Amino acid sequence: MSQGYQPLESESILSFMTQIKSGWQPEFPSTLETDVKQLLSSLLENDVERRPRYYSDILAMESMIKLQQNPTFDEKQLVAKVLDILS
Repeated sequence: MSQGYQPLESESILSFMTQIKSGWQPEFPSTLETDVKQLLSSLLENDVERRPRYYSDILAMESMIKLQQNPTFDEKQLVAKVLDILS
């Protein structure tokens, strides 16, 4: 969503699932803050034991705390883009 297209959209569903199972991670835009990249990586973690388990765990992450307090222009744009896509 951060790049404006579906990841691996040109892949077959079988190829897509194989890549996900093998630990695929998307490439994040260089303009995203390191904390936001870490947040997205943790949410997309292939190993369920390493993924945040509860909503409160996600809210306690440094990137979420910073986002709640002072989002960057790029973070605001990302949220606006996602909301536009969803509406």
